[in-house]
Amino acid sequence: MQVLKCFGHRQKRSMKPSEKRPVTSRPVTIPLGELTQLAEAALLHAGVPSPTANHVADVLVDAEARGIASHGLVRLPGYIARVAAGLVDPVAVPQSLRTDRACILIDGKNAFGAIAATMASEMVMEHARRFGIGWATVVHSNHLGAIGYYVRRLADQGLCTMMWSNAAPSVAAHQGNRPILGTNPIAMAAPRKPNPIVLDMATSAVARGRIRRALAEGRAIPDNWAVTADGHDTTDPASALAGALLPLGGAKGSGLSVCIELLSGGLGGGARLDRVFET
Repeated sequence: MQVLKCFGHRQKRSMKPSEKRPVTSRPVTIPLGELTQLAEAALLHAGVPSPTANHVADVLVDAEARGIASHGLVRLPGYIARVAAGLVDPVAVPQSLRTDRACILIDGKNAFGAIAATMASEMVMEHARRFGIGWATVVHSNHLGAIGYYVRRLADQGLCTMMWSNAAPSVAAHQGNRPILGTNPIAMAAPRKPNPIVLDMATSAVARGRIRRALAEGRAIPDNWAVTADGHDTTDPASALAGALLPLGGAKGSGLSVCIELLSGGLGGGARLDRVFET
């Protein structure tokens, strides 16, 4: 049975983010199946239909199980808040707008990103087996979780897969200090027994979710993750979130991020740069 160990913490008094020093309690071991049920129940309570709630919960818990906490259950309150605010349509069904041999265009219909991404994955697999290659673009979608989730499943079906996405501006370009690029993740997977080879990474120095987690836990961050709004190095997560993340590998990560922006927003016909909103 797969399990996840969770660590809770208590705050004795209200503190500023930079002052937080959590007191860690003993770990609680929760079976992954039970954790998925808890996440699904929270989504159901928010008005998300059962099949959608189950799938979104599975994507989040899978990230937790693989140590990608920035894309795990920490995302759940934000997902529910966006449903409550009308920013995500929990009952929407993504639609295939156009197929041209190996190429597919999907309108996410403002549904959960996990639902649109899974539809794209299934159609890509079908087209790849028919034409030798499949290419899908999704527009009008939302946060889809860790993209390694999707490429890994296609690799399990014997397919080499690449996936990328643009995101809301939060990353400075090389030698800049203003957030103009997204964390723009890219993933690749190749079949292998017993487990596929998977790469899943952001083109920023770190995922923004890891800084949010550090803020929630009252921890400092390395000084090479982000800069303040006035361009200074910082170890304070609150100042980092108010400033900009740094690109992975300087000019190389910045250039790769621009390429993903061109492929996702430009060639794909989706939103670009400051027209991509926080999800």
